[in-house]
Amino acid sequence: MSWRWPLALLFSLAVSGAGAASAAPPVWKIRGAHGAEITLFGSSPNAPLEGGWRTPAFDAALAQADDIWFESPDKPGPLTTLRLFGIISMQGNLPRGETLSPLLSPEGRARLKRLEVRLGVPAAKIEPMQPWWADLTLTFAFGEKTKDKDRNGVERYVKAHMQKGVRVHAFDTVVHDLQALAASPRDEQIADLEFAMSRREQGIDTLEPELADWLAGDLPRIEREVVQPFHARAPRSYGPFVVERHRLWADEIARLTGGDRKVLVVVGITNLVGPDSLPALLRRRGIAVEGP
Repeated sequence: MSWRWPLALLFSLAVSGAGAASAAPPVWKIRGAHGAEITLFGSSPNAPLEGGWRTPAFDAALAQADDIWFESPDKPGPLTTLRLFGIISMQGNLPRGETLSPLLSPEGRARLKRLEVRLGVPAAKIEPMQPWWADLTLTFAFGEKTKDKDRNGVERYVKAHMQKGVRVHAFDTVVHDLQALAASPRDEQIADLEFAMSRREQGIDTLEPELADWLAGDLPRIEREVVQPFHARAPRSYGPFVVERHRLWADEIARLTGGDRKVLVVVGITNLVGPDSLPALLRRRGIAVEGP
């Protein structure tokens, strides 16, 4: 799930017309009555630092930004870290006598063994874990293995080129994200773990669109290939992880429209497509959003 701290690393041109695929990742624009201008841009984990995804609209939004909002903070502070360890110690392990492998399909068990070797995660460490914590553990290990690759280029570029004095914020808190993962239904945790392991074996992130689709701004395909399968795979988790999460983000953006600052919002592209996306929720509130 792309909301993980790196809960992902740890779970994106000009404005185009609705329903049409653009030649680059699109931007969405919101204008407030008192001068606020908020630009939404959807990133992708496989985005390179360079590679043709930047457009004049993106560059202008970055150059003019007074504030930049990301999905999650770079890293938690000391008190947050203690709270995270508390959640993991209390809710991260299966009941005594249970192990992870019997919860998985035969294919999932075989895949887990291969990933334990490939990612360097000992079976003795992961077998006592709840599926959600095993999923995160493999996510962190995957991140370590791919940290030297040219990935997460949008976020890296923004942090390297934002103007001095820009205020940086995050919509999510890692404690909230972890609590939501721990509370999700076990059958959906298992389904998401099995799906995530299949993606890890391919060397790609759980909610990562095809790079060509992202570069082309092919939003219908990204919705069809990434967003809709998550909804089908985890229908009960979809509400808290997508709808409720986007509602909280929309609350913050609605507040920002009342100000006079220039704001750049950089979140995963999967948060910006589909009927429950951030732009869709804002439009249902009566907030005018220019863009797809």
